Amino acid sequence: MIMTVVHAYTYRQILLSCCPTTYSYVRWYKDGEALEDRSGRFYGYNNDTTREFLHYYSLDENDCRQDSSTPFYKCIFTCDAYSTDEQEKISHNTTVFLFQTPVPASQYPALVKLEAPECVNEGDDLHIHCQVTYDEREPQQHRQVQILIGNNTELKEKPGEISHSYNDIYGHDVSFNVTIWNISKEYLNQSYLCQARVTSQYIDTIYISECLPEITVTTEGRKLEDKLSLKAGITLAVIIVLVTIVIALVVRFNSYANLWYKVFIMQRLKAASDDYKYDAYIIYRSVIHPSVSTAIRLLEDQFNLSLCIADRDFTPGASTPKSISFNLKASDKVIAFLSNDMFEEEQKACDWSDVSLSLSLALNKRTIIFLLEDIDMDRLKNRKNIKAALKILPCVEKTNGNKEALFKSFSKYFKAHQDSKLV
Repeated sequence: MIMTVVHAYTYRQILLSCCPTTYSYVRWYKDGEALEDRSGRFYGYNNDTTREFLHYYSLDENDCRQDSSTPFYKCIFTCDAYSTDEQEKISHNTTVFLFQTPVPASQYPALVKLEAPECVNEGDDLHIHCQVTYDEREPQQHRQVQILIGNNTELKEKPGEISHSYNDIYGHDVSFNVTIWNISKEYLNQSYLCQARVTSQYIDTIYISECLPEITVTTEGRKLEDKLSLKAGITLAVIIVLVTIVIALVVRFNSYANLWYKVFIMQRLKAASDDYKYDAYIIYRSVIHPSVSTAIRLLEDQFNLSLCIADRDFTPGASTPKSISFNLKASDKVIAFLSNDMFEEEQKACDWSDVSLSLSLALNKRTIIFLLEDIDMDRLKNRKNIKAALKILPCVEKTNGNKEALFKSFSKYFKAHQDSKLV
């Protein structure tokens, strides 16, 4: 039996062929899950009877798993061929690695609009409508839209619980509808997001909460509410005056005082939030540096963190400054691996590490600094904010890529799996 694979790139079509001899029936699997006999909206067969050719319309990182030994994603397709009486079977696996490729302009939507009620009662049916419009000058082709909930989990079809419906998936104006029947609390008080499947930059979001019962307010209740409002107003005015004075004093002093105020005052007052796409944004000059590559694998494998790595996670075709800003805001923390070559007078066009670090400090992100080498302070004479960061922010001395030292350092800031073991 021969099985061939057309090289797989993100958001491109692939064709898998399975040509068994003397066998008459073929069954396909992706990552161990059987692909249904009938064609789906993500794949199709050349023939429903023999199914020797599997046509997969599009693959992206959400469809595959990250490979532990490379920065790429991979899927494992399996072809099982059976004899007519299904008494004999031969099987073959093929691993498909995904390589990022720029998304054609025709697949970027001009408009994404999400519509749903602001609140729903438990037990009601929730109807969510997403309209994705493309430029009419672009050619018609297969469009894919998805609706995500909370921590970017796709709302997939579940019989009797969640249903999908599409309208004109090959046109310029695609309607995608999701209905959650007899809604339970797990789907309430959540953020919902709609996006074209090829990009995470053209999106629309809405927050759907549980409807609160109406409360009748009496005259006495209104008087009490007015008194509380007056006290709250006075308290708010005092807080505003104090904050204004504090800001004026901080601005009066140098960058050390400014950064100290942000780190020890503003960050502690800032409410904790789980509404981040990434646990940490990684800043580095070279991803192949031994300490950087070892740390990335350690954080993802042993600490189960979702990391934003520029060489892997930036949206293809987006301008670098825009991608840096977008992904920094979508990250809870920042981990910066510093080396002297990050602070050269003339920055190379392909290196934005210095800009990323300065922007993370400006955004007041919780930042952890790992020193890959002793930093030459003469290089920082015009970078007061970074000099201040080296004195105020938590810094980890160089570890030379030692796993045990890195694990011990990361354990101060992140919680590892209970059964984590260094390999």
